[in-house]
Amino acid sequence: MTNKTYTTYTNLKKFVRSWDFANPRWENLPKGFPDCDTSALTQKQDKHLYEAIKTTWVISGGGRKTFYKTVTRRALVGVTIVIFAVLLGRNLAIGREGGITRRVSAKTVGEKVGEIVDATMSAVFK
Repeated sequence: MTNKTYTTYTNLKKFVRSWDFANPRWENLPKGFPDCDTSALTQKQDKHLYEAIKTTWVISGGGRKTFYKTVTRRALVGVTIVIFAVLLGRNLAIGREGGITRRVSAKTVGEKVGEIVDATMSAVFK
């Protein structure tokens, strides 16, 4: 752990443990809030407190823009993935002439299987 990381972790841990929910001081938020790296917080309680502080910050109005940006970004990514999956599935289902997938009727498959069986049986009986 680098010295800077250790200092950040120590400051974040002190911040979380000294937070007063009854009298929040939003001017004392740590650098990079709300996107602080919490991976160094080893206790679940500290992580839960940090998330509670973030939630309180959003609800009180200070983080609504950040919240809306995050929700919009996630929604756009989700819609893009769904559209891509639908288009990809449609292309695979329809296929293209000369492409990897072709439409084949059951009659054609039956005829080909019949020809293979006839050729095999005639070779066996010769």
